[in-house]
Amino acid sequence: MGPSEIASRRSFRRQIILTFVVGFFFLISAFSIYLVESERTQRHLNSINETTGLAQSLAANSVPWVLANDVEGLEEVVLSLQRYPEFRYAMVISPSGRVLAHSDLAKVGQFLSDEKSLALLEAPPENRVMRDDASVAEVAVPVSVGQRHVGWARIGLGREKNSGELRRLTLGSALFVLLATISALLAALLIANRLGHRIGLLVRVAEEVQAGNYATRANIPGGEDEITRLASSLNHMLDALARNEGSLRAAARYTRSLIEASLDPLVTINPDGKITDVNEATIRATGVAREVLVGSDFSNYFTEPDRARAGYREVYAKGFVTEYPLAIRHVSGAAIDVLYNASLYRDERGDVAGVFAAARDITERKRSEERNAQLAAIVESSDDAIFGKTLEGVITSWNKGAELIYGYTAQEVVGRSVSVLMPPGRRQEMSSNLALIREGRHIVHFETPRRRKDGKEIYVSLTMSPVKDDAGHIIGASAIERDVTELKQAGDALRQREADLRVASLYTRSLIEASLDPLMTIDPDGRITDVNEATILATGIAREALIGSDVSAYFTEPDKARVGYQEVYAKGFVTDYPLAIRHVSGNVTDVLFNASVYRDEKGNVAGVFAAARNVTALRRTERELRKEREHLEELVAMRTAELTTANGDLEATNGELEAFAYSVSHDLRVPLRAIDGFSRILLEDYSGKLDAEGQRVLNVVRDNAIKMARLIDDILAFSRAGRSEIAPARIDMDEAVRAVIEELAPAVAGRKLTFDIKPLAPAQGDAAMIRRVWTNLIDNAVKFTAPKPDAVIEIGSTAGKDETTYYVKDNGAGFDMQYATKLFGVFQRLHGSEFAGTGIGLAIVKRIVVRHGGRVWAEGKVNEGATFYFTLPVREDSHA
Repeated sequence: MGPSEIASRRSFRRQIILTFVVGFFFLISAFSIYLVESERTQRHLNSINETTGLAQSLAANSVPWVLANDVEGLEEVVLSLQRYPEFRYAMVISPSGRVLAHSDLAKVGQFLSDEKSLALLEAPPENRVMRDDASVAEVAVPVSVGQRHVGWARIGLGREKNSGELRRLTLGSALFVLLATISALLAALLIANRLGHRIGLLVRVAEEVQAGNYATRANIPGGEDEITRLASSLNHMLDALARNEGSLRAAARYTRSLIEASLDPLVTINPDGKITDVNEATIRATGVAREVLVGSDFSNYFTEPDRARAGYREVYAKGFVTEYPLAIRHVSGAAIDVLYNASLYRDERGDVAGVFAAARDITERKRSEERNAQLAAIVESSDDAIFGKTLEGVITSWNKGAELIYGYTAQEVVGRSVSVLMPPGRRQEMSSNLALIREGRHIVHFETPRRRKDGKEIYVSLTMSPVKDDAGHIIGASAIERDVTELKQAGDALRQREADLRVASLYTRSLIEASLDPLMTIDPDGRITDVNEATILATGIAREALIGSDVSAYFTEPDKARVGYQEVYAKGFVTDYPLAIRHVSGNVTDVLFNASVYRDEKGNVAGVFAAARNVTALRRTERELRKEREHLEELVAMRTAELTTANGDLEATNGELEAFAYSVSHDLRVPLRAIDGFSRILLEDYSGKLDAEGQRVLNVVRDNAIKMARLIDDILAFSRAGRSEIAPARIDMDEAVRAVIEELAPAVAGRKLTFDIKPLAPAQGDAAMIRRVWTNLIDNAVKFTAPKPDAVIEIGSTAGKDETTYYVKDNGAGFDMQYATKLFGVFQRLHGSEFAGTGIGLAIVKRIVVRHGGRVWAEGKVNEGATFYFTLPVREDSHA
């Protein structure tokens, strides 16, 4: 009885049979069709994804060859894909459609002209499926460098294998449907009376499943029979299908996402030591593509392959390794220090399948450790006291510099309060400083007294900063203290000296302005650069108008004034040069000019100092003498008295000139400091904006400013040597010479220089001044023996009845004796720029020695050396 017969009877039994058979047929058919179509769709999608992935790999591997325009290299990349299963063809084309590389070498260089290729060239650069049918899957992927599109990578893979498997699956499904339908019909005939309702339920479940509702289940009432088991099997099948499909896909995505998201290089390695999988971090660490890494020997990518293999064997022996140190070698040559953690993984049978390894980059950690070690070494080797302390002031660390400054060892002071370093009256300072540290503030260059272990009080420059933990919380303080005791004492003395100099400068200027004689300075062009109030009164012209004007314009005989000025330049000085100053009112003042040149730091004449003595009365007296010859003797006596007074005044004027020179030298310090300071700022803050020539010019400016400052210091020293009050005392000449040589030790470091010091007789005099004499003479000998490979400096003395002769002898450059008289003059130098100096050192020596009642002289021979002598009178207590 066929289906048509059953249908024609329209009975309940026939309805059940018909419904069961037809429903089961459609259910099984729909399920089979769904499975076949799902499999077909999945296989086609997998094929497209596989082709896309292969095309993307080809595009990525083609970039360097396209950029390098290396067609052969590009062709090798394309041909390397031929081993891929079901490979049909592969090509790389330019944006213009030209085939740059093709698996068919005959097509290389041709232009594609088919409609799909032309449409591809017009399309935006994104992945495109070119062909998707039963036989071939073809995908085109753009080849890009950054945002620039440089071509297309196209790959075609065959689907013959998929098609055959789908045909077999379809045939099997059809056979399954046929057999199932026949079986259902037979079963329906046998149990139609029992299964009507349950079959209807099963049919409805099948209809829902066919509609895609995998959540539905068949709940069939009745006993344990085939339909019930069929319903149960269907439910289990649906459960497994939904569970497995969802779980597997989610797990695969999640696991791969975790692996790829890891910043640590991760690899799996088979028992033969070949890489089976890597993550993106491994690709970055090696610079090698995934396709090249997979299948290669893992040890090839380490700086020590043998050590890497030893670690791999240790994993197999122990089952794991932890913190195994290695270094990954990048293709660029760079090395990355890592610590490997690895363990075995097993297959479903429990057999070892390979090793899973994870590497942690410790490059930064090693650098940090090296930096910390370097910083610790710097702290330990510093001459400054560097130590740490808690917020309560307890010392926690102590370097060698702190031991040297304070006298405490680390064992003696660590754990004690920092107040042990403070004088009794300064203990509150610790609390104030720590309060600032708790607020996160810094203390910079704070000068304060401290007490050493031996009780001696010193001054330090304190810099203190907060110390924070990893969370940013302040947990202590670090202190750097520099012993500035000597600097403070020198600074106090310098400030006092500057105050004295300011008073002296004001006093000198007051003297100049109080002088009744016109005083002025004149530059080499004959222009007035400075005048005193007497000059203003003599000319009737304001100071502002006088400065910068021609000096000869204020005399009744301008030409004679210029001749006198030229004579100063020719001879270096003029005395009692007669001229007449013309007042703006027409009055004329007869004067006698005394003038001398002054020089700059190079020894060049910078201008003229001039002083004018009003001799109008003298001129009037001369006229009276011519009229009254009879009173000649009386007038001569009067004249003699006047001249005596004039000479005394002239000596006073010369003294004022010296004081004026001292004031000018001192006043030059301020602009020189400004020049040097601003030049240094330019070099430090704007060096990036200056070319090499600009930086060289600024360095020349600084060097000359320093030379000028040195010259001013020497001028001031020369002035002090003539004006300072002598404080006589017994002088140990041996100790004085040793101290000078120790001071000069840094300057002769590295030289082969021998000091032959004979026993020196003691002397009576000003210790500081005599030490300056030794310093200048010994420094001179050190300087002029510099070219000698074996320099020898001999220092000795010869005691006489009335005076002791001291000498400094060297085998240096020497000098010509015909110039010996110039040696002790101001700004007199017998050598060129090959030997540094200002030309004042020996003049200072002479002034000091003469003030002590002694003599100076020198003997020498060119290139054979020189001997400088000075004597000091023998006092009653000098040999005591």
